[in-house]
Amino acid sequence: MDKYSSFSSLDDDSVLYKEWCGRYPPELRIPDAVILLTVDEKNRIQRHQAGGDLLTTEEQILAKNDTGREAILQSYREYRPIEIDTSHLNSLGVLNIILTELEQFGICVVKNL
Repeated sequence: MDKYSSFSSLDDDSVLYKEWCGRYPPELRIPDAVILLTVDEKNRIQRHQAGGDLLTTEEQILAKNDTGREAILQSYREYRPIEIDTSHLNSLGVLNIILTELEQFGICVVKNL
């Protein structure tokens, strides 16, 4: 799912949003787990700058629009994800949390984290 799709194409009052938000189309298999990685705005900007990423139009809009950013998060939360705030974690820290969460859900067995 594109991270901007709910922001740019659906609003909370649309028929499609109300019909499908939090539901999977019948032709798709429901995943065992959905993982939502979040980051606070300060760290999001720092990561973009450190990675040399260009600020897209969508990124600029999100940076100025707390309501829009929160609407995106809320639409993803409708899928009841495992939500992990990555703001102060490195990639290994994120991986360890994901594996621990998946193990708690009985999805995988983790040896020697």
